[in-house]
Amino acid sequence: MKILWVKAGGLVPPDTGGKIRSYNILRELAHSHSITFFSFYAAHDGDLHPDLKNMFDRVVCVPLELPAAKSFAEMLDYGIRLLSSQPYNITKFCRAEVRRSLHALLKREPFDVILCDFVIAAEVIPWNWPIPKVLFTHNVEAAIWRRHYEVATNPFWKAISWREWRKMEAAERRYLRLADRVLTVSESDRDAFSSFLDLGKLTVIPTGVDVDYFQPVPVEENANSLVFTGSMDWLPNEDAILYFVDAILPLIRQQLPEVSLEVVGRSPSRKLQALAETEKSVRLTG
Repeated sequence: MKILWVKAGGLVPPDTGGKIRSYNILRELAHSHSITFFSFYAAHDGDLHPDLKNMFDRVVCVPLELPAAKSFAEMLDYGIRLLSSQPYNITKFCRAEVRRSLHALLKREPFDVILCDFVIAAEVIPWNWPIPKVLFTHNVEAAIWRRHYEVATNPFWKAISWREWRKMEAAERRYLRLADRVLTVSESDRDAFSSFLDLGKLTVIPTGVDVDYFQPVPVEENANSLVFTGSMDWLPNEDAILYFVDAILPLIRQQLPEVSLEVVGRSPSRKLQALAETEKSVRLTG
């Protein structure tokens, strides 16, 4: 089968949950199918995407000049796109040059199926193209923004979260209805989408673990120690640790006073760094 896999945000290095999941699924698919990998992402030094040609039949990259996250330039870019009907997480990636490049590829070469990886890439997909289209969802994106809105204390961030929640909710409903098949990573995500989609259109592909690679090593365990691992620049992970340390760790400490927690993951926020300074049993590794 000839698969055109379309992904916003890049694939390598596989250093976030979504990238790791997609990378490993693609690696396995490439053993028995022809994969054309099309991706658009922030331009950066040391780009590893050209090396993927050793894994796939074809790699088409569209690096974009995007503003740095949480910078003044990004706020300005957000303001320019404020009137768009689409959420900013979609419009910041789905530029006209990406759409032109993807459509040109489709005109040059036939494919059996288009796979849209994350709803973030959905705006550039030609949904009327006469081949099956699959949308691979890694989250219920609107639910994430709703939770941001619910927990936000900064009025400015609360307003942004409300806007992204409502626009992402509309975008998810629109694009999932346009897709011929929708993949989810859990039954709870499937159930959330079943409120507006036929269950027969939804397929769950659980996240797995490479048990050949991840083997126990013969080292002595640290007694009464806990580990959390995840990308610590992703707000749901940050929120999880803040809640755990505030509401759950004290209950464990009542039974195990010497309990320790290591938080393993990239780019911990200033909130987490401040927490680790006051909570000596919590260690951030980065």
